[in-house]
Amino acid sequence: MNEKYDKKYQTFVECGKLISDFIEKKKEKIEAGSYFFKIKELYTILEFCENFDKVFDYVKKRLKAIKQIHDNSDQFDSMLSTMNSTIEKNEKMFLELLNQYEETLKNFGEFQNILKELKEMNDSIFNRQAKK
Repeated sequence: MNEKYDKKYQTFVECGKLISDFIEKKKEKIEAGSYFFKIKELYTILEFCENFDKVFDYVKKRLKAIKQIHDNSDQFDSMLSTMNSTIEKNEKMFLELLNQYEETLKNFGEFQNILKELKEMNDSIFNRQAKK
C-alpha cells in the first residue's frame, strides 16, 4: 500500500515538475496570451459602449411594447363582450338567411308547379285547336 502511494506521489511530483518546466519555457507566450485576452475584453467593452445607445433604445422599445400590452389587456373584457355580441348578431342574421333560403326553395317549387299547370293548359289549348 505504501509503495502504491509512493508511486502515485512520485508521479504527482513529476507531473508538477513538468508543468513548472513548461510554464518557465512558455512564460513569454503565456504572458502574451494573457495580454491578448485582456485586449479582447477591452475591445468587447468598447463595442458595448459604442452600441450602448442602440441597446438602450431597444430596451426602451421593449418596455413601451410591454406597457402597451398591459394597457390593452384592460380593454380585453370590453373587446370580448363586443366580439360576443357581434357573433350573436351574425348567428341571428345567418338563421334569418337560412329561413329566407328555405322560403326561396319553396317558392321555386311552387313556381315549378305553376309552370307545369301552364304547360298543361297550353298543351290542352293546342290539342283543342289541332282537333278543330
